[in-house]
Amino acid sequence: MNLAGNVVKAWPVRTQSSIQPSVTSCQISTLRHARSASQFRISAHHAPRLGPHEVLKYPVLTEATVRDVERQNMLVIIVDVRADKGEIKAAVQEILGVKVKKVNTLIRSDGKKKAFVQLTQDYNTADVLHRENNSSSG
Repeated sequence: MNLAGNVVKAWPVRTQSSIQPSVTSCQISTLRHARSASQFRISAHHAPRLGPHEVLKYPVLTEATVRDVERQNMLVIIVDVRADKGEIKAAVQEILGVKVKKVNTLIRSDGKKKAFVQLTQDYNTADVLHRENNSSSG
């Protein structure tokens, strides 16, 4: 028998490449789970660090600050370095019984924090200082 005629030569098969219809390539979307912590990082929230009497230390009464009191309806107070603007505002409202419009702070060169507390137009800063000095001295 002649088997040579029955054997088919294996020519290289041409595979047709797939057509890319879009200019951009598309990545297959896979399942992404939402992140969930396996444990809490803090067990409980801490109590407020500073009370209103710890926040405010003493007012600054220099010639420049007295001018600010008269012109801009502003108190200048030395406060605790750890106190933020919200704590300063709440402490002034609680201790002095006035409404605060705005609080600006700065750290002085000696390391103390100075707060410029601007009151609303309903209150006169000079009257507030006078009332506070009379109540603390008596």
